[in-house]
Amino acid sequence: MRKLTGLERKILGAVALCAALFQMYAAVVPVETYVLRCTHLTIFMSLAFLLYPASKRKGEEPKTGIPLTDKILTAIVLVAGSYCVYFYPTEIADRLGDPTNLDMLMGVLIIVGIVETTRRTVGIVFPILVCLSLAYSFWGNYLPVLSSRGYSLTRVIWHQMFTTEGVFGTTIGVTSSYVVLFVIFGVMMKNLGGSEFFMDLAKSLVGKFRGGPAKMAIIASASFGTISGSAVANVVGTGSFTIPLMKRSGYTPHFAGAVEASASIGGQIMPPVMGSVAFIMAEILQVSYARVCLAAFLPAVFYYTSLFLAVDSEAVKLDLKGIEVDRALTVKKLLLSHWVILLPLAVLVTLLLFMAWSPAQSVFYTILTMLASVVVDGLKKGKSVPTIAREIYDAAVEGVFSSAMVVCLVAGAGIVVGTISLTGVGLKFSTMLLTLSGSNLLVLLVLTMIASTVLGMGMPSTALYIVVSTLLAPSIISLGVPALSAHLFVFYSGLMAGVTPPVAVPAYVAASIANANPYNTAITAYRISIPTLIVMYAFVYNPPFLFIGSPVEIIDVFVSTLVSIYAIICGLQNCAPYHYRSFNPIMRLGLIVLGVTGVLTVGVLSVATTVVLVAWLFALPFLKNRMQSNATPSERSNSNGA
Repeated sequence: MRKLTGLERKILGAVALCAALFQMYAAVVPVETYVLRCTHLTIFMSLAFLLYPASKRKGEEPKTGIPLTDKILTAIVLVAGSYCVYFYPTEIADRLGDPTNLDMLMGVLIIVGIVETTRRTVGIVFPILVCLSLAYSFWGNYLPVLSSRGYSLTRVIWHQMFTTEGVFGTTIGVTSSYVVLFVIFGVMMKNLGGSEFFMDLAKSLVGKFRGGPAKMAIIASASFGTISGSAVANVVGTGSFTIPLMKRSGYTPHFAGAVEASASIGGQIMPPVMGSVAFIMAEILQVSYARVCLAAFLPAVFYYTSLFLAVDSEAVKLDLKGIEVDRALTVKKLLLSHWVILLPLAVLVTLLLFMAWSPAQSVFYTILTMLASVVVDGLKKGKSVPTIAREIYDAAVEGVFSSAMVVCLVAGAGIVVGTISLTGVGLKFSTMLLTLSGSNLLVLLVLTMIASTVLGMGMPSTALYIVVSTLLAPSIISLGVPALSAHLFVFYSGLMAGVTPPVAVPAYVAASIANANPYNTAITAYRISIPTLIVMYAFVYNPPFLFIGSPVEIIDVFVSTLVSIYAIICGLQNCAPYHYRSFNPIMRLGLIVLGVTGVLTVGVLSVATTVVLVAWLFALPFLKNRMQSNATPSERSNSNGA
């Protein structure tokens, strides 16, 4: 992103402030659907051209000034978007699929602008996917597999630009209604000390325990990552502090980078925000937002539990200690001193989950609460009104600037979704997967996981979810799997691309901070994330994972999965904290097999597996230790010799 100064910064700041006010207005006042979405895209795509340079060499500092070419491109986007906003309600909507040449030109200009802005913001991978989807719309009839009839330019542009099936579909409807406001809220939290609060809270909670820095990284990344919406941004934001701390405490560089990468990816699956995916998922599935959060809760808990156990077992193997924590840094004092952050969070959770307000209304009143809190806190600290106003202004502007990338990505994903709905390739792809799998659910899940991981390479989480849920989830649903389970499965699979070579971007970024080998870092991150892969399959086969079932079944799933994950980590890490320091290969394999069985089953087999694992990992070592402690020195010597 360019570092703007002087008049350019002031002008763009004023535009960003107007954009924020427009989004606040649209959150509570109804605006005609197409007009709202097109205005929203036009504003943020224009900002993207002004904020992101056309090219940037590796290691080069961001450019400061805005070149004339980007100003011209911005003007073109503004003209094209304004044309659609002004003429759609009065003329274009009445043409019924027969656009004029001017309509076509404006539509083409906006589509080209979307492709270019996505290239500038996230690199070349995603724009290539968008271009391939457009090419398929035109020339799909030439393909031997997954062929389509091939559509004219007029039909494609009309479908993508002047209906709510393409660019201006459901996904950009979510960003235009409230996602941008959540991004602004997250930036305001960060600027008001949210990052420091989460880090200090993590330090206070787990810093003094063995392997404390790694556990701090997990808690901080889970807290910050759910709001940031980007695993890479999470790695950079928290990893620049936690990775050096992990290395100083004794963790190897590649393990430190792997922990940060895995924890940062987990932020995208952690309710209540899930990097904005929770809102889009609720909209696509037509279920309540609270239902999505409830379904995602247990899998997220198990994900971070496995990471905690992995770093703890590594700390045992390396005989690591915690770090010194200031005794004054208590949880109570932290909560009281950061009430400006906690009060809006409490309001948000209350409105969303307990009062079941819409996300748009909830975030609107949450931001108002935060603004009031900032003003009160600033006056109590003796700040002047202009200083407080400046802090609010800077946070709002930064939030709008950060939103430009999200909006352009969602618009690009809308093109892919539009191609799927126009050509019917989603149904063809589902049919192909079902044919290859022989309609066997397990084989289908494996194929879908591979496809999701490939599609997820280099893609941000929001765009990733939109693409894989549209293209891959229907085949799983067709075999009787609940839609929510299928959508979470393909989303989790796509996120695993972040730790799967050869394009594990978050892992590589973490490796660069840790000065570690990128592939070793990615492979280690994948290894400690393996329990998550098993849980993915479990919540497809076992609905209680998503709180579908009786309380007894849900409790059974919770207990058996925790014990089973512990066993799997012991087998993978070759270490069981407190009891065994290592296992022989047969014991390691047995732990992994029993652990997988415990995760994937419910009922009698699950209970039996849990009992065996508890006896093996806890009861028998405890009895052995008691017997040794009660034995005479000669008996202990004979026992050790045996």
